[in-house]
This record gives sequence, structure tokens and C-alpha cells, in this order.
Amino acid sequence: MPLVVQILCSGFIIIYSLILLVLHYFQCGVQPAVLPNLQYLFPERFACTPPLTELQLFQPFECLPQRSGNKQTIGELLVGFFYYYASFDFENAAISVRNAHVFPRSSMTPDTFIYKIFIEEPFDRNNTARCVTKSYVMERIQRAFRNARDAFSKHPPSLQRIKVTV
Repeated sequence: MPLVVQILCSGFIIIYSLILLVLHYFQCGVQPAVLPNLQYLFPERFACTPPLTELQLFQPFECLPQRSGNKQTIGELLVGFFYYYASFDFENAAISVRNAHVFPRSSMTPDTFIYKIFIEEPFDRNNTARCVTKSYVMERIQRAFRNARDAFSKHPPSLQRIKVTV
């Protein structure tokens, strides 16, 4: 079964959390970063204080950063994504797309430790992976990332190896 199907269809992680994992990887998991941190570059437009309904989503940016210096192919980025999360220390590290960094879970309030994964929602700062509270669920998610990583480590990259059809 494909990685995304294993993770999403089991109800363990919502698609929004998976998207945030991809964004985080593009910000922090590769060098140079593929994506800039817009909340850092444009704090007045992406501040956490105004209601989401007041965000000016379709206004042009004055000086958006030009292309990333990252030269990796899409395939290399995909394989790197699986490697990154197959070894990510979810128990001790939390993900922030808002700040484009990983931060220690020990710096968080104790009531968040019930969650096996902490992915900070960029605007309200809550955990988007709140449904992952059981150890066996966490193990299944980590196994899915390891299986995808292993599928690429033994053979040349192939979507068929991770059971994705196009």
C-alpha cells in the first residue's frame, strides 16, 4: 500500500499535517532550502494576530525571493523526504513551519506530551497531528516512512516501488 494511503486512510494523520511535513522538509530538510519562510519575510502580512479571514491571500508580493539555489531533482527531493522523516526524532522534536525550524518538545507545556507527533499549525500554533496519541499508531507511521526509504535505498528510484501509479 502506498505511503500516503497507509498514513491517511488509517485516520492517523490528516492531509493538512502531511502537507505541513512537506513544507517543513522544503524549508529545513534540504540545503539550500527550497521554500522561503514567508511569515519571517513578511511578518506584517502573515502575523498570527489578525484573524485568518483578514489575510490578504491574493495580493502581489513586493519582493518575493527569487528561485532557490537548490539543484536537487524532484526524485531526489522525494527520496530525501522519506529519509528525513524515517529518522526524524518525533519524540523529542517538534516541527514549526511558521518559524521554519525544529524545536525541542521539552520546551513545550506538559499537556502536549500526550501527542506522539507535534506539527505546529502556522497561524493558531496548535498541533495539527493531535490524533496521534497511541504508540502503535506512531510506530505504523514511522514504519511507513522507513518502508518508503528502504524501497529507494536498494534500487534506483521508482514510483512503482512505493506502489504509486500515475
